[in-house]
Amino acid sequence: MSKGVYFVFMTGNKDEKNASLWWLVGIAWEMGYMIAIPLVGFALLGRFVDKKMQTSPLFLLISIGLAIMISTILVIKKTREALDAVEDEAEKKKNH
Repeated sequence: MSKGVYFVFMTGNKDEKNASLWWLVGIAWEMGYMIAIPLVGFALLGRFVDKKMQTSPLFLLISIGLAIMISTILVIKKTREALDAVEDEAEKKKNH
């Protein structure tokens, strides 16, 4: 847990804690979709291509590898955005 979220959980009032908790749940939910959707989509595409070209499991494995790379990039971007938001919120609290 980053310092900003920890700061809100330890010092914020009940409404701030609930908002922070739901914000974290939302981020986790988004990241789950960022992993699941590319993985399922590319796996189905790879399986389809393998059946058409009779190359099983070549394209399935390639598509899963591609999905993992795409998901990793998406999760890293979202994590950076979330950490920036937490740091900005901590700075606002610090300055008030």
